[in-house]
Amino acid sequence: MEAFAARLTDRFQVGSVGRFADALDAVETGVGVGGERVPVDCVVTEQRLPDGDGVALTERLREAGRGVPIVFHTTCPGEEREAAAFGAGADAYFEKGADRGRFDAIVDRIRALVDERRERGVETNAGSASSPRASGTPGETLRSEE
Repeated sequence: MEAFAARLTDRFQVGSVGRFADALDAVETGVGVGGERVPVDCVVTEQRLPDGDGVALTERLREAGRGVPIVFHTTCPGEEREAAAFGAGADAYFEKGADRGRFDAIVDRIRALVDERRERGVETNAGSASSPRASGTPGETLRSEE
C-alpha cells in the first residue's frame, strides 16, 4: 500500500483498511485519512483478505450498486482467479512483482480509471453500478514474468 500511496499522493488522498467489512464500510461512508473520512475514488484489493476475498468484495460492491473502480493487486496468479475477478466486476488485475515499472503501470491505470469516472460525472460513492469497465473500457491485466 505504501508504494501506491507514495506515487498517488500528488493527486489523491490515500487511505487503507485491512478487512473485508471495513472495505465495504469505507466505500459506503468514506475512508479515514488524517483524522477525517474522505470519499473513495478507487478500491485496490488483494485476492486474499483476512476475513474474505477480493472477488467476494467486488461482488458485494457491484450488487450494492457501487461503480467505484476496483483494481486487484495480488499474489494470486492464474487465469481462473483473474477471470473470476473480472466476472465479478473488477476493472484491472495486476499480479504483484518487484519491478518499478509494474507500480508505474498500476498507478497509471488507477489514475485513468478515476479520471474516466470523474469525466463521466459519476459521484464518488454514488449508487451507480457503472464502472469504467462496464462502460466499455477493457479490463487490464499485468502478469508476473517470473
